[in-house]
Amino acid sequence: MDNTNKTLPKTRDLSFDKIIKRLLEDKRTAILFISGVFLEQLPMDADVVWLDKETIDAEGKMRVADEYIQIGGRLYGIEFEQDDETDISMKLFSYSHRGAMRYSTTTERGTTVIEYPHVRVIFLKSAASTPNELKWVYIFPGGQSVTETVPVIKLEDLTVDEIKERHLMPIGQFKPRTYEPLNERNIDEFRATVTELLDALKESVADGSITLDDALEMQDNIKAQIENAIARTKMEVDQIMVTSIKETFPWTDYRELFSELRAEGRAEGRAEGEANRDIAIARSMFRDADSSPELIIKLLKAAGVSDEIIKEAQNQERTGGAE
Repeated sequence: MDNTNKTLPKTRDLSFDKIIKRLLEDKRTAILFISGVFLEQLPMDADVVWLDKETIDAEGKMRVADEYIQIGGRLYGIEFEQDDETDISMKLFSYSHRGAMRYSTTTERGTTVIEYPHVRVIFLKSAASTPNELKWVYIFPGGQSVTETVPVIKLEDLTVDEIKERHLMPIGQFKPRTYEPLNERNIDEFRATVTELLDALKESVADGSITLDDALEMQDNIKAQIENAIARTKMEVDQIMVTSIKETFPWTDYRELFSELRAEGRAEGRAEGEANRDIAIARSMFRDADSSPELIIKLLKAAGVSDEIIKEAQNQERTGGAE
């Protein structure tokens, strides 16, 4: 097939770690995500502290980790890697040590206690050389040694069901990228995975684990990855066939979904219950501090939400009132 004269579209830039870290600024999302990463059941009412990710030394600021967070008094550190890195073990150890020295070291009467954080490295894209685990071996004078094993999470190895069940959609939204470059051997699996991912995203909105505004952003990121995959596709795949892929996926109009959720409330025949449901949904939309309140208000009004409901949702979200 001659594709010589075909022009590939430009790719869209995605700042993966920034997108993920912004999502984790929400308390509920952070607790669910950390629980899924570390396979723990953290209480949803646990105190959450987002710690500074930089420490200052003689040479200036140095990073602690991509995400450094304290939940219920326990420290967690996560490093997101866009690609395989040969020095990841040393880099993650360095981040972990700096974080421990800064946030969880105590000294009393000549005894110093250093408590290291729970850490994970997440590879958004991996290769055959990507390690399945990291090992740190501490050797002390006198021959005493301690070995710590750090589990590695590879997005490529996670199924869509695992992503949804473990509330890992902040990283799961980037799974389409793991199929690049597209070719005749993986294009069918790529189609199936993206379809499953979009369905899982919609289900996560319906069960309340992901807010509508976050879903809007995630779906847009998935679209961007499809466009990027098309742009980087090898010539062995028919360009016309690949370009048409985006139109075949089950995209969701989340504004329409909002209306559907409201309709469910109406079906119950309880005006008070309907109003409370609208307030809860509106609050979830306002909860994302990076979204424009003006834009959210426009979306709510477009979905038929009254000014009174919008004002009450804003007031409850601001004061932390009953939900």
